[in-house]
Amino acid sequence: MVRNLSDEEIINFLKNDKIGRNAFLNSLLRVILSSPNGIILDLDGKWGSGKTVVAKELSLINESSESYDNLDDELLGKYRDDYSVFYYNAWENDQYDPSESIVFQLINQYWGKQEKIADKVLSLIPPFISRAATEVVGCEIPKIGNGYTKGLFEDVKIRNKRKQAASDIISNALEKSKKKQMLIIIDELDRCNPIFAVKLLEVIKHYFSDVSAKILFITNNCQLSGIVEKYYGDKTSGYEYLDKIFDLIIEIPEISISDYINIYGDIEGQDTREMVVEVAKYYKMSVREVERLILLFKMSTQYLKSGTLHTRCGFNPYKYFAKCFLIPFILGAKIKSIDDFVALVSWGADGVDVVKKICSGSSYAKEIVRRCNSSANMAVRAESLYSQFIPQDGKIDGETEMEVKKLIIDMVSLTGILSDNISL
Repeated sequence: MVRNLSDEEIINFLKNDKIGRNAFLNSLLRVILSSPNGIILDLDGKWGSGKTVVAKELSLINESSESYDNLDDELLGKYRDDYSVFYYNAWENDQYDPSESIVFQLINQYWGKQEKIADKVLSLIPPFISRAATEVVGCEIPKIGNGYTKGLFEDVKIRNKRKQAASDIISNALEKSKKKQMLIIIDELDRCNPIFAVKLLEVIKHYFSDVSAKILFITNNCQLSGIVEKYYGDKTSGYEYLDKIFDLIIEIPEISISDYINIYGDIEGQDTREMVVEVAKYYKMSVREVERLILLFKMSTQYLKSGTLHTRCGFNPYKYFAKCFLIPFILGAKIKSIDDFVALVSWGADGVDVVKKICSGSSYAKEIVRRCNSSANMAVRAESLYSQFIPQDGKIDGETEMEVKKLIIDMVSLTGILSDNISL
């Protein structure tokens, strides 16, 4: 996984709005503000599409008093005045009982680790056990009289009492924050183990859908539906199950990858930037995968600038093909297509087939091959260029091809410290 963006970086996204996401944030705020209490919303998108950034943006704009480019000040004002935001990362808590962990995270946010938790609030949560307080949020339940709060284990299975407890906890939290409503954001559920994921969905549906709060799940429903089917069995449709849980599903719009790379990609050199853009477009990469690709390019800078790939006496098509076609697509395949990667670095017939496929599917690749030999048939020429690096009868013809191939092998060895395929 790529690094998490800092709050400062996310604020910069909001301030500059260079990739045009604030218009979507306006739409999302309108949905949240106009929806009834108890609604369960879902923001659906692929892994790496920027969903968590949107979730963090909803938290950060609620806490600040700033204005941002293309964000509606009237919407912001109402959102800040009326709403308290509670963010819950499900993946970080899937080793615990979901109902216990979410309640104690609520207590931690609104009453703090150091401040004594009010007995009034604690007495509202009979379904939750004391060990979760120390394991989940690092605080201790205060002793009352000669022992712990009485009735902590009572009525665990009584649904009405659990619903009332959830409602009272939210009401107390809103009283504490001096706000009218709460937005509960639940992120990363699609990465959790099936038992935890399904239990949390059902805890929210059964016990938090009638409270002074609105729920916003942040999910990849393709993955989450598979988790549901794994839990309940193949005869259950994961999508139909989620449709019964979520009242409204909102799809996150795709980011322009080329805009993202050109604006935020920390890449040296216009040629290298163009390579990253074209490889990302060919492999249909997410933002997260693009960041991994940029990292690989940075690791490979010494090879791309190597004297081995520079031509002193005239244009060398093999060096140019390796630098501008072969190396970039090897790096892209390492992230997105393990089959392509293995084929390319195995230096055989399968690699030839991948090169031909890339050349037929990428205008950039076609242009690189055209520059190598504009008079030849492009698909055949791509095959011919790559084939020069394949041993013929145990030998490689030509010193240039041998040197370039060794450089690529060294580069692949270096980048091997990263996982072969982020999609796995």
